[in-house]
Amino acid sequence: MTGTSIRALQAGFLALLLSAQVACDQAGKPVADPILAGRRIDLLRHPWRTQAALGDTATTSWALSNARAVGLQEFDQGQIRRALALDPDQGYWTIPLPKAAQGSVESLNVRVRSAGEGLWQIGLTAPGQPTAITSLAAVAQPGEWLNLAADLGRDVVWTHPIESIEVFPPTGEAGEVALASTRVTTNASARARTVEVDARTRRVLEVRAGVSAVWRVELPSGARLSFGTGVPRQSAFMALDVDDGHGTPTRAWQRYVVAGPSGPWRTASVDLSAWSGQTVDLRFAVEAQPPRTAPFESRIEPSDQVAWFGAPRIDGVEPPAPNVVVLVVDTLRRDALGRYRRDRATSPHLDEFFRRCTVFERAFATAPWTHPSTGSLLTGLLPADHGLGTATLGLSRFRPGIRLIAERFKDAGYRTGAVSNNLIVSPDEGFARGFDCFDTRTFDVPQVYGARRVTTYAREWLNEGDAPFFLYVHYFDPHDRYQAPPPHTHRFVDTDPAVESTILAGRVNPTRKRMFDDGVRTDFTPDQRDMDHLRGLYDGEVAYTDLWIARLIDSLPLENTVVVVTSDHGEEFLDHGYLKHGQGLYNELIHVPLAMYLPDRSKPRTVVSPVSLIDVAPTVLGAVGLDHGDLPGRNLLQPIDDERPVLAVSYGSEGSGGFAGHGPKQAVILGGFKLIRTLDPVPGTTGLELFALSDSLEVQDLSDLQPDRVARLVAIADSALVTTTTPATTATRLSPAAQEKLKALGYAN
Repeated sequence: MTGTSIRALQAGFLALLLSAQVACDQAGKPVADPILAGRRIDLLRHPWRTQAALGDTATTSWALSNARAVGLQEFDQGQIRRALALDPDQGYWTIPLPKAAQGSVESLNVRVRSAGEGLWQIGLTAPGQPTAITSLAAVAQPGEWLNLAADLGRDVVWTHPIESIEVFPPTGEAGEVALASTRVTTNASARARTVEVDARTRRVLEVRAGVSAVWRVELPSGARLSFGTGVPRQSAFMALDVDDGHGTPTRAWQRYVVAGPSGPWRTASVDLSAWSGQTVDLRFAVEAQPPRTAPFESRIEPSDQVAWFGAPRIDGVEPPAPNVVVLVVDTLRRDALGRYRRDRATSPHLDEFFRRCTVFERAFATAPWTHPSTGSLLTGLLPADHGLGTATLGLSRFRPGIRLIAERFKDAGYRTGAVSNNLIVSPDEGFARGFDCFDTRTFDVPQVYGARRVTTYAREWLNEGDAPFFLYVHYFDPHDRYQAPPPHTHRFVDTDPAVESTILAGRVNPTRKRMFDDGVRTDFTPDQRDMDHLRGLYDGEVAYTDLWIARLIDSLPLENTVVVVTSDHGEEFLDHGYLKHGQGLYNELIHVPLAMYLPDRSKPRTVVSPVSLIDVAPTVLGAVGLDHGDLPGRNLLQPIDDERPVLAVSYGSEGSGGFAGHGPKQAVILGGFKLIRTLDPVPGTTGLELFALSDSLEVQDLSDLQPDRVARLVAIADSALVTTTTPATTATRLSPAAQEKLKALGYAN
């Protein structure tokens, strides 16, 4: 078995111990070991290795026979080492290992130099072996330092403990040698035992001078090491080094401990938080003399010194539960963001934020309007399961027993709040369940220019309490009437007064021939200039909202906050013959932006697998460790199964104003294709449309070319989707005042 295999076996054994440990409380009852939560590690309960170090990187040294000191020498790269000279008549140097430190040599790094050219050799001697085992050999150039180095532990497993290291210069040559970073892995130089100290029985790690006990451990957040110190006799110099594998180990603690009347036992505490989350080697060492003493000059036999490290333990600070913020921009098409277009910088702040996020390029809403889609976002369920949007607005309600994710966060001890600028995402519609505070002040004034107020109220709420918190924020501004405040009003349009007056003469309506319904221009049909102007006004609202979202994000403690940015649905600008939203399942209506900011979890990445807004709930719950096993969606932080269909539905509720006359529709997205199925098609049509996902504008219907694929997706729709116009639960119609507000928003006649 190689040294690498041994280390892998040790790591696996450590993992097994970590998964199986239990501790006992004062009554002796088993309790869960806090290490499982990453908060405590009792080092004496885990395997360690012991080492002896030779050379000027360690403070312990051994006398070298047949050698004399020649002082400090400068090596390449400006390094200063202590060198020893050899008289050619002596033949070789011997570096004897004291009995307590005898073991396998883990690594060698020896510098040698001679006047002439010749072969240098390094050998190891073992008990009962008549000659040294040659392990390194190299030819030196005259007058130049030669580095002989090897990681022997990876290639050689010695069957006998090593008694000494021998250095052989070229025959007949005088030379100089210096040791650097040479370590010996020992077997019996540190041991756990129980001792009596101050009339108390203590569990200690006993370490002999010249060696160190080494633990490899992943440090928890806010790690602090605590242990006792003592010596059974005389005195000892004790030290702790932290080696993170990035250069010279750091001396984190040291103490000269003296036995005597003052008491042999003292406690120590070392802050290791600088290495939180890293895997490091902790080296507990006893050294024969303080570090300032020159190597190789000590006459003290290291094995005569012994010290105790009492029950070393690492305690971590349990990291605070992550905050969660879900930001919804009403009516935001995915392709309205600047990152997806070259002609307009509509969202510079969100574009920059998305570069720090996991971005899901093919995210789909479950419905083309707010009520059912937001219900899915906040419950993790499809509309038929949660109940919203299955009937005329004002009649459909959440089905009995449905839980919003706010309720789950509240049950877990979170502070919960919501700010909504959309009247139908409100307490009246059942959305306030689980929220400590649901801010509806944005409803008290016209809902244009709402982004500033939404951000202001959300920031107020953030400042009112402590973490952890769950905050839901619903912006409304990209919704018609497309009236952004200056300077965004005409940022992307030509201010032609004639076009402006025509566009703003009345409320935009869904169909081409009823663009306005104020009784003035019901026969108006827009031309391309009208549509460019209308889209420009919409883009101005996107830019205005982008600015205020950025100010909210800047207020968040992003170092410990999960942030989701998405939309409930998109908006159509005659892409498929209509305006506004609610009447179909084309991409301009259900293909929405979705980005998740995950602090310290993973690098920003892009995911192209199709996902659904029902996946947001299990993802944010899973991100903070809350249970979501009862939800049909998937945690998007885990590998995504491309074989799961993504589903959407439009119920075509009659009597809901702009949505009237459009029958129920279903969409199934799977295997790189999207099926749109109209359940009450126009006579003479199949009501089936098939588009490749690569055809983002959905201009080429492939249903006639791939009938087998269409049949498979129809079968999935039949088994997975329910369409109904029956109210989910009995409910009272909206009050006259609420109906008037819905008319103002374009949701009712």
